[in-house]
Amino acid sequence: MPSTTSCTPLPIAVTAAVKSAAAAALAGPLHGGANEAVLTMLKQIGSKDKVPAYIKEVKAGKHLLMGFGHRVYKSYDPRAKLIKRVADSVFAETGLLGLSGLSSDMRALVAVYESNPRARLAVDVFCHRARKYLGAFLAVVGGAEAVVFSGGIGENAPSVREKICRGMEWCGVRLDLALNTTVLGRDGSISAADSAIKIFVIHTDEEAIIARETARTIGT
Repeated sequence: MPSTTSCTPLPIAVTAAVKSAAAAALAGPLHGGANEAVLTMLKQIGSKDKVPAYIKEVKAGKHLLMGFGHRVYKSYDPRAKLIKRVADSVFAETGLLGLSGLSSDMRALVAVYESNPRARLAVDVFCHRARKYLGAFLAVVGGAEAVVFSGGIGENAPSVREKICRGMEWCGVRLDLALNTTVLGRDGSISAADSAIKIFVIHTDEEAIIARETARTIGT
């Protein structure tokens, strides 16, 4: 006779892994419906010479301009609602918030780094992973001319930049500790004079890059 066993809850790590696998569908072939929306738009445009006219209609409110992205937007394919809920659950249980139990905002974690063990763990894990990928990329491409910190954390968290660069001298990345603390929310060089690989902080302006590339493409 087959025996029966009671079901026991899955360990938190396994639960998170299962949810992560499900949430991966958001970055799958249809990317939450974004791919379909873009393909439909391209069919509406028809050919390259019709792009300027289509842009005018977008500005007039007759069409929506669709694009690909890495974020989960407020407006998305209704079929992805279930996956979106799973993704939200994953984000709440993993990453900075999941590790710290406090916040997903690096500023809040840095503020209590010395007094809160879980916040310290979250920051240290974040920096360790960034340093790991930096080393891996440098190994794959055979070195680089520069390392650039950008985005909210990269531009405004000197202590995080310092932790990421710590121990990277072996591959030519040497931070100027004093200079690093002076560059906040602005462009600047933070590498030591003898650093083989330059280190910069550069402000992110994705919208301007997209606009320039779009204008260049339409104008050709």
